[in-house]
Amino acid sequence: MQHVHTKAITMSLNRIICSATITSAMTNDNDIYAALRNAFKEDLAPDDHIIIYHPDRDEKILLAYTTLKAGVLYRVERASKRAQGAGHNSGANRKIVTNIAEIMKHWALSDDTDILPVHISPPGAPTSWSRSLTDSLRSLSGWSKLRQEFALRFLVEEVEGRRARDDEAPGQVTAGDVKRAVKRMQQYIAAEASEMVREDEVYAGDLGKAVEEAAQEGKDSGLVGWEYEQDGRFKIASFRGKGGSD
Repeated sequence: MQHVHTKAITMSLNRIICSATITSAMTNDNDIYAALRNAFKEDLAPDDHIIIYHPDRDEKILLAYTTLKAGVLYRVERASKRAQGAGHNSGANRKIVTNIAEIMKHWALSDDTDILPVHISPPGAPTSWSRSLTDSLRSLSGWSKLRQEFALRFLVEEVEGRRARDDEAPGQVTAGDVKRAVKRMQQYIAAEASEMVREDEVYAGDLGKAVEEAAQEGKDSGLVGWEYEQDGRFKIASFRGKGGSD
């Protein structure tokens, strides 16, 4: 059974500071919205709604456990109607939806639930994941088009390595895990490409030596000819000169 984590979310509404507890089991943004609004129940009329803003940008925050952070003060405003959560996509949420679509395209997936293995996947639908996580996953998939299994090998290693170092660390993948996986994958690809170049250079060197030896053997046998390189390939042409023996 997966362990349930909790966070205390601190908010300010007209200088009124309140805190609400959310859990990783809250996979529906309606549940998160209700918990945050309930923190101000004594200061709101029954028909009042709230809008929770991103701490650094003037946009509505995505109501997801992975997005909301403890130790951050969120600005809250009163609203006359529901303007956040299900059916009320913010700019950040639209970017997340776009990221998910691109990831699926890069890895040729038909279902967004196939993006990550269940044992490292954050709770909830992929469109409820944080923007930073989906931004990082889009980069990972972009570097590994049609090679999802290859990319996930690096990602799973990062998550499991972090868990091994810290028993209290979250079990789900984080944006940091993905960024480290991207870096390691890039290093692997670069090393692989470098090895291929080195092998090509050795092959070309050996082939050049063979060309020289073949040309010398032709001269020693009374053959007249030439050698040249075209499109990266060595070619030899030879024929017997006049007066040569059969």
